[in-house]
Amino acid sequence: MGDSKGNVLFKCGEPMFKDSFLKPTQQVISSSNHKSRIILHPVTQCESIDEWTYNPGSGQFLTTLQFERGVLISIKYGARIP
Repeated sequence: MGDSKGNVLFKCGEPMFKDSFLKPTQQVISSSNHKSRIILHPVTQCESIDEWTYNPGSGQFLTTLQFERGVLISIKYGARIP
């Protein structure tokens, strides 16, 4: 975890499939007015998530890597390859 896309490409090669989607994120922005009262404003934004899927070969599991802001954040294992 924490590797950049470039490092993953160097170590693993080109994936068999690439996908991307937007994940909603919510931030709370606070502000104050002249009466020192704090007002919280929820702000919904979207974060781009890239998924790269690798086929490591017979008997292994399909492996999907997720990247957020170009950094590896998770690894998921799928079906075993016959």
